[in-house]
Amino acid sequence: MEINPKVLVSDADKARISLRFLKDWGLSSADMNKIIHRDLRILSLSGDTSIQPALTFLESIGTSRDKIVELMILCPRIFHRGIGDRLIQKYDICQKLGINFHSAMRYIMLHRTERVFSQVEFFREQGFSDEDIVNLFEKEPRILAKSKGDLKVKLQFFTQIHNRSIAEIIKFPACLCYSFKNRILPRLTILKERGFPDKMNLFYILAVTDSAFRNICQTSDRISPH
Repeated sequence: MEINPKVLVSDADKARISLRFLKDWGLSSADMNKIIHRDLRILSLSGDTSIQPALTFLESIGTSRDKIVELMILCPRIFHRGIGDRLIQKYDICQKLGINFHSAMRYIMLHRTERVFSQVEFFREQGFSDEDIVNLFEKEPRILAKSKGDLKVKLQFFTQIHNRSIAEIIKFPACLCYSFKNRILPRLTILKERGFPDKMNLFYILAVTDSAFRNICQTSDRISPH
């Protein structure tokens, strides 16, 4: 395999054992380099006592090989001693909330348990039911990474200024992930100034490219309020 320079500053014997374990499990050289680049400490871990237990758990809940590799690259610290328990904890949280762990794991693993529950409480305070919140996280796990301040500004803008319903937001939760300053505010402001329908589909407004949005603004009969 191509040698990542970080390997050269690691304990040679431990690094060799870890690399062999990862290779035998099925990781490509490219995947191993990505993992090492993100977390050099993976080279000091024991395959049998640190890495294997997490792999075994992920496989036991039906996680595909591709999903496991994706998680290893994104969050290699789950294999550190003691962190594996957090993996199980995050899975239990998803089960409790009714969220598909495999859909949300690449996002939920990046956040502390306290943050996940804090986000849940935030949406409850904004008037979302527990079922609504599950739907939000299920459809758009990136919401977990958004600050409460950012989310509150967007929610108030949609619901109080533009009279959008919670149901609309749940239908297209990605609307909470776009930049408020660069996309949400200018697009809805332009449409309002030009007299377009207030109830235009949020997906139709926000998801299209800049060029497509310009075309929408130029031709009113292309607009669908549904």
